[in-house]
Amino acid sequence: MYTEQSRRGVTAKYKRMAVIGALLSVPAVIGGSSIAYASGPGDPPPMSVPCTGGVCAVGDAPSAIGVNPVTNRIYVSGDILDGTIRVIDGATSSVIGLPITVGSGPVSIAVNSVTDKIYVSNMYDGSVSVIDGVSDTVVKTIDLGSSWAGAVTVNEKTNTIYAAQANVGGQIVAIDGVTDTISGPPVPLSMVEPGNDLAVDPATNRLYVLEDDVPAGSPGVLEVIDLTSRARLALITVGQGPWGLAVDSAHQRAYVNNFVDGTMTVINTVSNSMVSSVKVGTQAKSVAVDSATNTIFSVVGSTNSVQVVDGKSLAIVANLPVGRDPYGIAANPQTHFAYVANLLDDSVSIIQRPTSAPTITASDILPMAALKRPYHFDLGATGFLPPVCRVVGSPPPGVNVSKTTCVVAGTPTRAGTFDFEVTATNPVGSATSDYEIVVSP
Repeated sequence: MYTEQSRRGVTAKYKRMAVIGALLSVPAVIGGSSIAYASGPGDPPPMSVPCTGGVCAVGDAPSAIGVNPVTNRIYVSGDILDGTIRVIDGATSSVIGLPITVGSGPVSIAVNSVTDKIYVSNMYDGSVSVIDGVSDTVVKTIDLGSSWAGAVTVNEKTNTIYAAQANVGGQIVAIDGVTDTISGPPVPLSMVEPGNDLAVDPATNRLYVLEDDVPAGSPGVLEVIDLTSRARLALITVGQGPWGLAVDSAHQRAYVNNFVDGTMTVINTVSNSMVSSVKVGTQAKSVAVDSATNTIFSVVGSTNSVQVVDGKSLAIVANLPVGRDPYGIAANPQTHFAYVANLLDDSVSIIQRPTSAPTITASDILPMAALKRPYHFDLGATGFLPPVCRVVGSPPPGVNVSKTTCVVAGTPTRAGTFDFEVTATNPVGSATSDYEIVVSP
C-alpha cells in the first residue's frame, strides 16, 4: 500500500504515477462509457473531443496540469509513460488537437502567458520540453544535466524558468526564457534534494522550494531564496509530507498542502512566517490560487475532492467531489475556472466558480418528527456549487444536518421542541435561516 513514508524526495513522489500508468492498459469508465478517442484500429484521434458533464477525457493517468489565462488553454500530462501532453480549450470545454509528444515522464507543467510558452519537466530523462502555445508543438528540449527532473515554475516578469534537478544534490536550474537555454550556475539550496514543488513570487523575485526529505513524523520545510542575490532568506516549517505549493503575489501569501497531516499551511511572504494551518483532509496534494477572487483550491486525495478556501477568512466554503485519485490542479484567474487532473479516472474535472450566493428554501417550521422514528428532510440549499452547511444551536439529539447536503436526518432520541440555525456558504456568499423541529413522544 502506498504511504507517505514510502515517498521520499521529489523522484519518489512521481514513481507512483508510473506504476499506476503501467497498470492502466485498458480504457477507464466514466459515467458508464468507455473513454476512447479512436473510432477504429489505427485511426487517429479526432481534432476536438467535447468535455461532458464537466469532465474531460484526456488519456491514461493525467497528473500535471497548467493554465494559460490569456489564451484560455489548459495543458495536462495525458500519459506519464508515453510522454504526452493534451490541450483543453477552456472556451469550448473541448480536448483539442493531437497529443503533444514531450520527454519521458512529464511530471510538472509551467506556463508563461506573456510569451505563450509551456514548459514541461520530464522526470525520466532529466529534461524540460518547451511547447509553443500557438502551434502546440515542441520547439526545444533542454537537458538539465541530471538523470532525473523535478518540478518546474516560471517568473513571467523576468522571463526566467526554474527547474529542479534530482539525484545531483540540492539545486535549481535557471533557464533564460528568450533563448530557452540554461542561464548561469544552478541556484544552490540548503536541502539535500529539491522537494515536491516550486513557486516564484514575481513581485519580489523570490523562489519557494518544498523539501520533504526529512525523518518520518517530522514536519516539512519550505526554503525561500532571493533570486537576485541567490541567498537563502528563510527555512519555514510546514506540515508533515508537504506536497503542493502555490504563491499568491497579490495577497502576499503562500500555501502549502501537506499530505500526511492533511493540513494547508498558510504563510505570510513578507515576514516569511506561518499565518495559520487549515485542516483540509488527509492526502492533501496540489493547491492552486485564483488571486483575482482570493480563492484557494486544495486537492484532497482521501475523499476525491477539492476543498475551496476563502483567502480572507481561511474558511472552507465548498467541498467539491471530483474524479478518482485527483493529483494536479490549476486555476484561471480570468475565467475563475479550476481544472483538476484525476489520475485513476483518466480525466480532468472542471470547476466553475458560482456567480451568486446560495439560498435555503425550507420554511422555518420543519415537519414534525416522532421519537425513535427515522427522520429525513432536505432544507433545499441551492447554488451552482454545493454549499457548505453549518449549524448553530441544537437539533434534536440523534438528528444531524449534513455539512455537504444540508439534509436534516437521523433518529430523535428525545421528545421536545428544538431550535437551531443553518448557514449555507459558497465562495460568493451565504444564506442563513432559523428552524424549529418538534419531536412528539
